[in-house]
Amino acid sequence: MVVPDIGDAEGEFELILESAGGSSLERSIGLVAPRGTIVVFGNSSGAPATISFADFRAGRGPESRPSSFTRVASHLPSVTI
Repeated sequence: MVVPDIGDAEGEFELILESAGGSSLERSIGLVAPRGTIVVFGNSSGAPATISFADFRAGRGPESRPSSFTRVASHLPSVTI
């Protein structure tokens, strides 16, 4: 399902692609399913987002842990300019 406006989103999502930042990112964290993924690739709103690692665990139990970008970065090819 594609949800163009975060205000219209209901339920939990396995994958969230977030590029607006600010309050949209804050709301997205509450919509990600347990063991789901949020990919943040921008901040087009220019607004800051206040988040905590605890936001990722709220009501999700001890098995949910945020992961770092190191896994993604290790699979990128080397580029020389």
